Amino acid sequence: SPGDRNERIAVIAAVDVGDEEPLEFVSVHLTYDQNNSMGQLRDLRERLDQTFEGSVGQIVVGDFNIHGEWLYRDFMAGDNGFRDTAKVLDKVQPTHPSWEPKDRLDRVFYRGRIEPVEITVQEPCSSKEDMHSDH
Repeated sequence: SPGDRNERIAVIAAVDVGDEEPLEFVSVHLTYDQNNSMGQLRDLRERLDQTFEGSVGQIVVGDFNIHGEWLYRDFMAGDNGFRDTAKVLDKVQPTHPSWEPKDRLDRVFYRGRIEPVEITVQEPCSSKEDMHSDH
């Protein structure tokens, strides 16, 4: 993204969980330019679709920098679409900014032969001076 000097999208790790197939864990930090972050999300889904059949499941976590629930529809679409953990567990909460959360930019998605058990969001910090990361 022209205004975003940080080249970033995702780090992907295949984790041995004792099964024949690995669990893929993905940490994302998409660009804050929403037009480009949508493209990054499409690219990520295409990449993850290539290895999905060879995994027990995939977990994608991080700062998506995407405002608006409807913008995730393609990522979550289809029989192999990702599921929003907070929605599945009925624990949707805002995550950004950390001192007074109003928006939900940080998310946890999953798909495959795995099911979520718990999800939590850290309590907001008391002030900007006491600020912790919203990631």
